[in-house]
Amino acid sequence: MVGIATGQPPVGEYELLAKVIPIVLSLVAWPMPGGGQPLRIAVLGGIEFGVKLDRALENRTVGGRTVTLKYITSATFLKEPNTYDVVFIDKDEKSNLEPILARVQGRPVLTMGYAEGLGQRGVMLNFYFDGDK
Repeated sequence: MVGIATGQPPVGEYELLAKVIPIVLSLVAWPMPGGGQPLRIAVLGGIEFGVKLDRALENRTVGGRTVTLKYITSATFLKEPNTYDVVFIDKDEKSNLEPILARVQGRPVLTMGYAEGLGQRGVMLNFYFDGDK
């Protein structure tokens, strides 16, 4: 368990991630595609995380765009057309990282991951917990 701040009850790792990710997304200068397309986020693995992220992004816009989330496995992600703006890779999909990154290479896709060492392997934003930190 990780505490957000002194005096507050501890929260789980996924709950903390769900609070941080909308803040991070709001700091990115997103291009505004024609036709008012939503900001499309693929969450690979992390079903437990998905419910919390759904709540955190519910009725929010990022850079003037609505947000859509899709929860899929890496196998599905690798087969379907790559139409995502953000790909979040949960620790369950760490073993599939190389083909996932190859799929988004050269495209304007923000990659995020939740497992130690993903940043060294090419993920743009790497979240992980080190003990109680």
